[in-house]
Parts: sequence; structure tokens; C-alpha cells
Amino acid sequence: ARFYTDLVFPTLYSGLPEDYGRRSLEYLDRRLRVNVPAPETGAALALMRVGELKPNIFGNDNCMPAQMAEAGRAYAALGRSADAHALLHGVALGATLFTEAPGSFPERLGHDGKGEPNYMFGNPIGSYLSGIVDGLFGLRLIEGGRALQVAPALPADWPEAAIEVPYGRLTCRAGTEADGVR
Repeated sequence: ARFYTDLVFPTLYSGLPEDYGRRSLEYLDRRLRVNVPAPETGAALALMRVGELKPNIFGNDNCMPAQMAEAGRAYAALGRSADAHALLHGVALGATLFTEAPGSFPERLGHDGKGEPNYMFGNPIGSYLSGIVDGLFGLRLIEGGRALQVAPALPADWPEAAIEVPYGRLTCRAGTEADGVR
């Protein structure tokens, strides 16, 4: 039985060859990723369970925003931008619209993607924002904060995207190199 950490750590937190991360995410695709109808359109909404330990021990089979956002970062790091975007979309929907407490960023999502306010620990919003800044836009401080690495992983069908954080600004347009980095 696997927990999501086994599958994202090779890409995000180790110096292992990229193939380990790629194969780990392929396993995550097969065993932990699920699709449910999105509440606003009925189209497929990507979710991810955090583990495959049954019965439900400590919520291991729940869909949890922080863990989904971290997996989104791993997908982005390996160039799988559509998968990164799909998981981050599921996180954003469950934390903003499909919940009784919009904007509260719940600790877990129901198996239908609905934000559920049953746990009060962790930092899902921080993980989600990291998934956007570091994952989709690929802005990462390196060399002890003295340099900015830029490696966007935006979905190919986005015509334009821009972000500004205290240490950098990036504008990307379809079919062009990223510009506006400072």
C-alpha cells in the first residue's frame, strides 16, 4: 500500500533520476487519481486520494487539498502541465465554490470534490499557492534566494497567463518564450 508521499518525493525532494519520479507519478495515476463529475458543469473533475490503505485509517483514502496541490507541483516539475492544472482546479473548486465555507480551504475534500471542514490542522492554502507559483508558473528561488529559476508548466491551451510575487514577475503567451521576468 502506498501513501502519496512515496510518489511525489522522488520528484520534489530528492536527487534521484527523473525516471524514478516519472514512474512514481504513473503509479499515482493508476492507484490514487480519480475523476468525478464537476458540480458546475458535470465534466470530469480530477481528484486524488492520499493513500490506498483500507479501511479508512486516519483519512488515508480521503481527497486532501494540500496533498493534491503537492502532487500538482510534481506533475508540473515533470512537464505534465495538464495534470498539474487538473488537480489544482479540483483543489480550487473544493475550497472556494463547492463547500459550505467558501475560502476556508478545508483540510479534506469529499469523494465528490466538496470541501469538508472536518480537520483543523495543516496548511492546505500554502501548498495550493506553492502549486501555482512553483508548479504552474515554475518560479523558484535558488542559491539561497540570490537567483530565480523559471520553468513554467502552463497548460498548452492557455492563451496567456501572468503572475507577480515579491521576488519576480512572469508573463507567458501561447507560442512565445516567457517574458517579463525580473
